[in-house]
Parts: sequence; structure tokens; C-alpha cells
Amino acid sequence: MQAAKIEEIIKSTIFFRVLSSSYYTFKAAMETVGHIGFNLKDTFLLLLAGKIDFKKVIKEASRTGVDSLPLVLMISWLAGMIISLELATEMVKQGGGHFVGAFVTLVMLKELGPIMAAFAIVFMEGSSMSAEIASMKVTEQVDAMKTLNVNPIQYLIAPKVVAGILIVPAAVVVASLTGILGGLFTSTANTELTVMGYLESVRIGLFLKDICASLVKGAVFGGIIAVVSATIGYETEGGALDVGKSTTKAVVWSITIAAIFDYIISALFI
Repeated sequence: MQAAKIEEIIKSTIFFRVLSSSYYTFKAAMETVGHIGFNLKDTFLLLLAGKIDFKKVIKEASRTGVDSLPLVLMISWLAGMIISLELATEMVKQGGGHFVGAFVTLVMLKELGPIMAAFAIVFMEGSSMSAEIASMKVTEQVDAMKTLNVNPIQYLIAPKVVAGILIVPAAVVVASLTGILGGLFTSTANTELTVMGYLESVRIGLFLKDICASLVKGAVFGGIIAVVSATIGYETEGGALDVGKSTTKAVVWSITIAAIFDYIISALFI
């Protein structure tokens, strides 16, 4: 009795509750990482075996790239305009006007373009992917697929991952070009910079290494968004409330993991 009472007192302390919550949170996070890793491995094995339906890949690529394109264009244009608005006037005053186009290009191509495209796709399609698969899971449609000897990974997850890897680099290119043009518009409207002067600065500041870094980030971000969102939806248990929680979790995890890989890729392409 004494031991049970002591155990109850310990479990009621704030320290124990915080420690216990941290443990279970860490455990759940590691399980999620494990599921993501296994699904990514299965996707590449299916791809190597030629067992992925590329008609479905094209459909998913259209959904991911085209449906999110208006948001990608809008936020990229605004990002380019804001950067130029903040810097162009001061740089021209200090005699550095011929660097404005190069600066905007590097920022948009290497960082803001990939990140803005990834964020737009996460908010528009990542959450949708997770909710769609989570709804199928809680309504036992996934179990029905297994009963019919259909591989859910092959049908639900793999096409989305391959589509993300293929289409997001194109979205990144569009986002970067839109941001550069937004910078051109603001720079020429608010300073004495000319269109030709801005474009010449872009040409001088643009290197093949920067383009490669941007495309690699796009492919990695596309794969991350798809596999994370689909996996979290696939692992959902419970009911409608859990579908909503999975949707939020998919967005948070996608953004977090994309930010980590953004740093890694940036470090590799310095």
C-alpha cells in the first residue's frame, strides 16, 4: 500500500507529467519517422520494379502542380516585389544598383522560390492528400483494398511521391522566375534602374550551380511533402476528429522536414 501511494504521488508531480509527455511525444515522432522511411523505401522499390501506374502519376502531378500554381505565382510575385522594395532604393543610393537584379535572383532562386513553392503546395495539396487518405483509412476503405489484394502503398502513396519529385522542380522554376519579374517591376518603378540594367545584373549573378541547387530542393521538397502527408494520413486511427488532427500534423511535419533539408542542401551547394 505504501509503495502504491508513493507511486501515485510521483505520478501526480509536474516533473513526472512533463517527462512522461516528452517521452511519449518523442516515441510517437520516432514512429512517424520510421513509417515515412519505410513508405519511401517501398516507393522506390516499386519504381525500380516498374509497378507504379504512370497514368496515376500524371494525374497526381497535375493536381499538385496545376492546382497550387495560382498561389505559387501570387506569393512569389509579392516576395520578389517586397525584396526589391526594401533594398533597391538604398542600393541605388549607395551606388550598388547594378547588383539589385543579381541579389533578387539569388534569393529567389536558391531560397524563396523553393520555399514559397513548397509552402504553397503543402497548404494546398499536402493537407488535402493527408485528409483524403486519412478518410479512407478511418472508413476502412484501406482495409478493403488489402482484402482485395491491392497494395495501398502502390496505389495511394507511391504515385503521389513520384509526382511530387517530378513536378515540384517545375513549380520552383515558375516561382523563381515570377519573383525575379516582381523584383524587376518594383525596382524599375521606384528607382532609376532600367529594365536592361536589371536583366544584365540577373545574367551576371546567375550561375549553373544555383539553378541546380534550386531544382534539387524542388525535387526533395516535392518528395517530402508527398511522402509525409500521405504517410500521416495512412497511419490515422479513429474518426473524423483524428482526420483533422492528421491534416494539421501533415502540414507541420512537411514544413519542418523541408526546412531541415533546405539547410542541408544549401550547405552542400555553397
